[in-house]
Amino acid sequence: MKRLPCSGDEACLTRLYSLSDADRDFLSSKRGARNQLGVAVQISLLRYPGVERRLESEPPAALIQFVAHQIGAP
Repeated sequence: MKRLPCSGDEACLTRLYSLSDADRDFLSSKRGARNQLGVAVQISLLRYPGVERRLESEPPAALIQFVAHQIGAP
């Protein structure tokens, strides 16, 4: 199983997982911070389709925090 390209390095997270203005516009159409964050994390993970994800596994906390900060979610 391939791991995510970066799991905690701030420069790497910024380079690979920064959301575009179009991404943020799309996310603003979703109800509630929880749903917005969930969709934002899915968008980020879909950028690397060769990375295997299992239903019972969670994305790295650093990725969730990075995405949450971008959209202003708690």
